[in-house]
Amino acid sequence: MTRKSPLTYDQARAELDELVKAVEQPNADLSEIAGKVKRAVELVAFCREYLKGLQNDADKILT
Repeated sequence: MTRKSPLTYDQARAELDELVKAVEQPNADLSEIAGKVKRAVELVAFCREYLKGLQNDADKILT
């Protein structure tokens, strides 16, 4: 059973943008970067699945 995520695509993208900005800071703490990268990987996976679902929906409509 698939659980609905309270996170939206736009929220995930915005959080990814913030994570990138934080990691790009010259004084970024290395111990914090590891956690931010892990969260970014989770968000990218979420966005990919979301977009894949949209593609599947579009394919169903167009066929």
